[in-house]
Amino acid sequence: MLAVGMTTQQFFTLSTLIGAVALINSIAIIIVWRIHAGMPGLRFWVASQSAFMLGWLPSLFVNMGVLNDPFFTVYNNSMNLGGMLLLLEGTLRFRGIGQGRLRLPWMLLVMVIVVTLSYVNRSNDIARYLFHDAVAALLLSGAAGGMLWRMAPHQRLAHGMAAFYLLAEAAIYLARWGLAGAITQGWTEMGSRSFNFALFGGVAMCCLGTLYGLILSINAEAKRQVILTGLIDPLTGLDNRRALEQELIRALAQRSRTGDLLGLVYFDLDRFKPINDRWGHAVGDAVLMAVADRLRQDMRTQDLAARIGGDEFVVLLPGLEQPAALETVARRLHKAVEGSLLLDQGSVDIRVSMGTALAPLHGEVAEDLLRRADSSMYEHKRARQAPELLSSMLTTELTAELQDPTPS
Repeated sequence: MLAVGMTTQQFFTLSTLIGAVALINSIAIIIVWRIHAGMPGLRFWVASQSAFMLGWLPSLFVNMGVLNDPFFTVYNNSMNLGGMLLLLEGTLRFRGIGQGRLRLPWMLLVMVIVVTLSYVNRSNDIARYLFHDAVAALLLSGAAGGMLWRMAPHQRLAHGMAAFYLLAEAAIYLARWGLAGAITQGWTEMGSRSFNFALFGGVAMCCLGTLYGLILSINAEAKRQVILTGLIDPLTGLDNRRALEQELIRALAQRSRTGDLLGLVYFDLDRFKPINDRWGHAVGDAVLMAVADRLRQDMRTQDLAARIGGDEFVVLLPGLEQPAALETVARRLHKAVEGSLLLDQGSVDIRVSMGTALAPLHGEVAEDLLRRADSSMYEHKRARQAPELLSSMLTTELTAELQDPTPS
């Protein structure tokens, strides 16, 4: 848009600068999107930068007299605010805030209002600034708030940088909005060329800073996903052995401070190999996923379930108040996991052998507790105890060890 108070040369310089920045940003975000194509929100960020670019580059033709300024202003304002709306939506999706599908009708409604009012105010500079800059500041502040929403410690630098430049750009638009409001009150005139020149130059610099912050945020999220992938069992979605060991060490350290008991339930599936041999690995995988689902439904919020290999699972139970609680939880998990599973190929009867360990009764070292629970599980497997006898064995073990607290 041809800013009031600017010479044609100044406007040509700034429009070229902002158009070039928008073009650079578009190319950069497209490259990043191609690298991280599956990351939520990136498509909307690509669309937003493309809208900014398409909104500003035609300003060169205004300076050459090819385009008519009032109608270019409608186009420029619509593309600029549309780009900010897409930027906000991309941020919300990137941070996992709300449901994108529910927001789409509202986005379309906002765009209709933007285009309509941009057309109505096309010949009134002050009215255009009052509308455009207020909406721009609101959308940019919303995007900044989305980046700052519930940040993890490792996200503070990247998300904070993106939010800083978004808020800085919002402040620039608010400054011009305030100036336009002052004009309507007769307090000043829109005649400061240096102010407008600095304002548009600041917008260009904030656009570059915002993109840099977004790219840092994307890289931080990609790194987090890589780390998370290394801690998650890809088949069941449960934690893997590495994640379990890390969390067990952390839970033991916390237990030493609080004095609570910490339990482990270690189990594997009985006769799992014949299931694979008879039905195939696809059915075996389905059984493992079913076991994981049953665990999730029966676990407390603070518990952690992990598949540590093959058909072996471990449930970490922090914050137990008394040893008998471990026996109660083990019995409940045993009952929850076992049972028939109906598949297309037929019915599979899931049976498990289960062992337990309790800190500090069985030690306070992660490896010792896992070894104890594993040994307990194989004792029960060899004894071929029925589920109701298993509970009796667990109670007997815990009672004996409470009488002799020496770690085994």
